[in-house]
Amino acid sequence: MVQLETVEHALSVSEDIISDWFQLTISSWKKYRYDLRTFCELSGKEIVPEAFAQIVRYGRPAPPDGLRE
Repeated sequence: MVQLETVEHALSVSEDIISDWFQLTISSWKKYRYDLRTFCELSGKEIVPEAFAQIVRYGRPAPPDGLRE
């Protein structure tokens, strides 16, 4: 699909720009993980009809005591 290839290219360019601006190393990217989802992958509560795109930050529980990520 041409549209998904365009999105993947835009994502790659965005990562380069963000890495340069914030001086992130490759290992730093692991701390700031994210997902890119298409419309059909979203749940009903994630869809906002007023927006072309949105950024949603998901939290994850802390690891049990004594364990590191």
